[in-house]
Amino acid sequence: MEETKHTPADATPIDQRYHIVVAFLLVVILGSLSILWMRERSRRIGLEVQASQLTQENSRLRAVLTQSILDRETNQPTTQRGQ
Repeated sequence: MEETKHTPADATPIDQRYHIVVAFLLVVILGSLSILWMRERSRRIGLEVQASQLTQENSRLRAVLTQSILDRETNQPTTQRGQ
């Protein structure tokens, strides 16, 4: 028995179409995954920026509140402190 070696040039038109369809589907899948990854990355970066801004605002408000409490306590007469 003689073994035959198949080369790409020997491929039938059906095999070639199959390979084209598979290649096209792979490109579509990879493209879709890339787009989804970019959207998620953009969304994540936006949320991280927003969280950072909220953290800064929280720190600023705590400082203002602490300063307000300290100012109020220092302006009260000695007899009213602690009430």
